[in-house]
Amino acid sequence: PNTIEGRAWMKNVVHVTGGSDSYLGTVLCNFMNVYKGIIQDTLFGGNVHTFCKSTTGAVDELSSARLAELFKEGISMLNYFGHSSSTTLEFNLDNPQAYDNKGKYPIFYVNGCNAGNFFTFYPQRLQVNETLSEKFVLAKDRGSIAFVASTHFGIVNYLNLFLNGLYDVVAESTPATLGETQMRSLTSLINAAGTSDFYARLHAEEITFHGDPALKVNQQAKPDYVIEESLITVNPSFISIAEDEFKLKVKMMNIGRASNDSLTLEIKRQYPNNTQEIIYRSRIKHIPFADSIELVIPIVPLRDKGSNKLTVFLDADNNIDEISESNNTVTKEFFIFEDEARPVYPYAFSIVNDPNQKLYASTANPFSIARDYLIQIDTTEKFNSSLLVNKTINSPGGLVEITPGIAFQDSMVYYWRVSIVPAAGGNYQWANSSFVFIPGTVTGFNQSHYFQHTKSSNERLTLADSTRKWQYGSRNNELFIRQGIYPTSGSADADFSISVNESNFIQSACVGYSLIFNVFDPVTFKPWKNIDAAGNNLYMYNSGPANCGVSRNWNFEFSYLYPSTRNDMVNFMNSIPDGFYVVVRSFDYDQGTIPPTWQGDTATYGSENSLYHKLYSAGFLGIDSVTTPKCWTLAYRKNDLSFAPQYRISAGLNDRIVLPVNAPTKDTLGYITSPQFGPAKEWRQLIWRGESQENPITDNPDIEIIGVDRNANEFVVASVDRSTQNFDLSAIDANAFPYLKLKMRNVDSINLTPYQLKYWRVFYKGVPEGGLTNSLSIDTRDTLEVGEPIRLAIAFKNISDLPFDSLRVKVTILDQSNVTHIIDIPRQKPLIINDTVRVALDLDSRLYPGMNTLFVEFNPEGDQLEQVHFNNFLYKNIFVRTDNVNPVLDVTFDGVHILNRDIVSAKPKIQIKLKDDAKYLLLNDTALATIQVRFPDNTLRTFTYDNDTLRFIPATASDNNSASVEFNPAFLSQINPEGDEYELIVKGKDRSGNKAGSVEFRVAFRVISKPMISNLLNYPNPFSTSTAFVFTLTGSEIPQNMKIQILTVTGKIVREVTMNELGPVRIGRNITEFKWDGTDQYGQKLANGVYLYRVVTSLNGRSMDKYKSEGDNTDKFFNNGYGKMYLMR
Repeated sequence: PNTIEGRAWMKNVVHVTGGSDSYLGTVLCNFMNVYKGIIQDTLFGGNVHTFCKSTTGAVDELSSARLAELFKEGISMLNYFGHSSSTTLEFNLDNPQAYDNKGKYPIFYVNGCNAGNFFTFYPQRLQVNETLSEKFVLAKDRGSIAFVASTHFGIVNYLNLFLNGLYDVVAESTPATLGETQMRSLTSLINAAGTSDFYARLHAEEITFHGDPALKVNQQAKPDYVIEESLITVNPSFISIAEDEFKLKVKMMNIGRASNDSLTLEIKRQYPNNTQEIIYRSRIKHIPFADSIELVIPIVPLRDKGSNKLTVFLDADNNIDEISESNNTVTKEFFIFEDEARPVYPYAFSIVNDPNQKLYASTANPFSIARDYLIQIDTTEKFNSSLLVNKTINSPGGLVEITPGIAFQDSMVYYWRVSIVPAAGGNYQWANSSFVFIPGTVTGFNQSHYFQHTKSSNERLTLADSTRKWQYGSRNNELFIRQGIYPTSGSADADFSISVNESNFIQSACVGYSLIFNVFDPVTFKPWKNIDAAGNNLYMYNSGPANCGVSRNWNFEFSYLYPSTRNDMVNFMNSIPDGFYVVVRSFDYDQGTIPPTWQGDTATYGSENSLYHKLYSAGFLGIDSVTTPKCWTLAYRKNDLSFAPQYRISAGLNDRIVLPVNAPTKDTLGYITSPQFGPAKEWRQLIWRGESQENPITDNPDIEIIGVDRNANEFVVASVDRSTQNFDLSAIDANAFPYLKLKMRNVDSINLTPYQLKYWRVFYKGVPEGGLTNSLSIDTRDTLEVGEPIRLAIAFKNISDLPFDSLRVKVTILDQSNVTHIIDIPRQKPLIINDTVRVALDLDSRLYPGMNTLFVEFNPEGDQLEQVHFNNFLYKNIFVRTDNVNPVLDVTFDGVHILNRDIVSAKPKIQIKLKDDAKYLLLNDTALATIQVRFPDNTLRTFTYDNDTLRFIPATASDNNSASVEFNPAFLSQINPEGDEYELIVKGKDRSGNKAGSVEFRVAFRVISKPMISNLLNYPNPFSTSTAFVFTLTGSEIPQNMKIQILTVTGKIVREVTMNELGPVRIGRNITEFKWDGTDQYGQKLANGVYLYRVVTSLNGRSMDKYKSEGDNTDKFFNNGYGKMYLMR
């Protein structure tokens, strides 16, 4: 499959060198670096792991465990360059059974001497895979797919030429078969050295290929970029809005062919409200195998709380032709918590001296709703002792105040934790802290209890849970044991050897028909020597000589042919101290003295007192199977059950054995580093105590005092040894180093028992601590109407035993255009112990339409040092709903809406009303309404509010946001006898600038200054139920007297309608509110028929003239001023 698990291993290349001296090792390692550059930076894009035996370069340390991991992960090609034979390498790669690599088989290239010589005859050739090539290629479900090596000697320079050619072929664009690769690599060797070079031809003819030549190297035709969820890391794993940021690491891989083309990396984030944003998009350089990018992502509390998603796109523009496009995208979901509560005071690890000390926790959002919080207090961090106190408190957000209600005991460490009580089925999200109670006046920091010490960072030692004692860690040492029977399965010294941490210096034997013991110190892991400084044999415990060769100096060799020498071995094994590592190797074979027969020595030396019993009890459980010619080896640790004894027994006379042994030993040095203490105004004293576990004391601890500045830079400012356990810190400038760390260097190379640190305490003059509190705070709504004041009050309480100086407060608003507005807030009063300061905001929302983020921060930018700061600030989203609604404009003339070109009074009372829905933007400004009149001569006059002609009446209440304009002009001069035409133009707008209509209000009207009245008509006519009267008045005043007389055709007045009955009468067109219903003066119904009517008016004692407009032909309906109406019921 096109996954990392399925195919990434195909790009793994392992380089191993084996040099007998540092010079050769350096040369070979330098060659390997050249090959690494070729295979990494070309089309193959290899992931190279280099293991150099002798080098000063920064390369991996080869270990059995690491190599086994690589085999299990999968290796495409393994290149060994160094000393070798047909059966051994300089490194421990002899046994394919040690590696679990089913289905992931590498090609072995072994560049040394004789490693490819699988032509050697030996009696068990058809039964045993003796050579390296046979072992690895023929191993079932393990080993390699092919093995390439020389059958004879190898010369470094010519092997280098071969490998250069090999890597050039592998790095080419066209995948070749292994046979073609071999041929072209050897051709490259010949061409580089010259066709007449004897040694080049020798190497070309002697390098053999053991495998199927039709197979191909794991080369890919196209790139294949892949990203998987496991490659995306979010740190910390638990994120709350109390954090300022989190870190994102994205690792990208190419499991296909390397390409030089850059590609587009895009990272998209989905927020809890389902909106998305591209947080990173850039062209990045090509990825031969793997690369990574790290980003710091800021946290915006109001936006980010909840479920978030990160989606990573490789080759986001889809420009690169790949093997698969389906593995280019992955999404990782993570959660940012809002309602986490954290302990804030007393500080973690603090020294409390007040027996009535309250505990304070704090939430990130001081305006979060009231909820239940569970607080637990105990003397153990497991919170399971009989002293456990549980308290449930219901509190809104901000500071959560807890009264412990217990009597603190002197020098007792108390652990406390807090969590929101989850819904049914939910999990508690605990936040922990601890303090020690020491009555008196001192304050500072302390670590004195087991669980407090576990918060220190340890290097090369641990604090055991079972004993609660400091213990050194362990170092892994490697023994690689090779053993055979001379001469059938081994003839060279290296065939009978022990490699110690990759140094093969213990080899062969001097006595023969013997057992050799090699003993290793559990501290230094150095083997015992059996010679003195001058090289003379010591014959310790009656052992044989150990100076027949330098590689024998560490052997304690005893013949097994005689009971007495076997008893010497028993005594020797008894003399080995407990805990020492022992390797036992058998040499040669004597049919008459096979190991099971050694039980007979008990007849001489007592029950179960024989070499047989001693070896069996040491762990050689297979001793009874050594009844035919076989070699064997045993590794055990004297009387230490933590190490499982290991042994190997050969199958017969002609095969050899290898036994890799991982032998851990205790370290002799370790470090304990405290958490960061502070900040401080003054440093005063360090006190620390501990004890040694032995007498006389062999521990040698010392403590570095590390100053930490405000930029987190660390400097060693002082150090003390075991003799100075009270140290004055007053010389350390707390302004320069407001924080301290303690680092203990713990050494005991004799007894391996580190100094037992009991406690360390730092006394100081501290800094105040405060937090936002819901008490005295007033929240504002999330959504406001434009003009509605932004009113918010937030309180900050001093919860410490030290006062604050005058407090800075920072308030900003980030508006919808991403512009930050700084709200000037003066410094607040100094804040004494347990006092609270309250900042009230009253802001004009008109300045911040749309979505805004309000940020309030007390004590910003470290103005005064505090221990924690996440509870000093508040983010709040405020949406100001913009006013997009147009106001309504209403214009009346003498209380009536007129039509265009209607006649109006020469002195009209024009009322203009402007009404708006915005409750908080009152219409109280004369600039909101502009009044203009166009006169008959086409001149345009704008009226101002500086006289009685134009008067503005502002709106006064938000529930009726309506302003009025009273316009009282006088149009007394008349030019046209038919009447002068004017035009009223009104422009209105609200406080937001919204206009009353898309165009200004315009209405034309006519003014006739002479008072007149038109013919009066009834409508409808004829009528059945009722009829009204229609007429027009001109001038500037209505008649003082006006009545309508209704008569029969004989002249009898049956109904007289007075002016009061007619209803409102105005200059201009009138339709009476009065409607005659065909009844007489007494309400009696009149008969159907024709009736006459006339109007009688007077103004200032004179009858009004008749008004007749152009086109008026109503005179035909009147006779001598009388009109006719028809009543038809």
